Amino acid sequence: MRCDQGKTEKGERVYAVGSSLELGDWSKARAVRLTDVSQYPRWQGQNEWPEGGHYEWKCNVRSEQDATVVRWQSGDNTSFSIRR
Repeated sequence: MRCDQGKTEKGERVYAVGSSLELGDWSKARAVRLTDVSQYPRWQGQNEWPEGGHYEWKCNVRSEQDATVVRWQSGDNTSFSIRR
């Protein structure tokens, strides 16, 4: 997973949240933190996915102080399917 425009301020991090348990089932409390910032402002992360599923997700920037979402990725959800 990657978020290409993850510009952040001090104390902010980028998370991916989406339509499956692996992505927090749209709950920001269970979102996946993206940790690879080697190509900032691109944030990247890896996850394992069960075969045969369809997934939708979005990135959000949130405050580490109180988990408040500062802003959501604009546009449509990112979606992909994994085939068997």
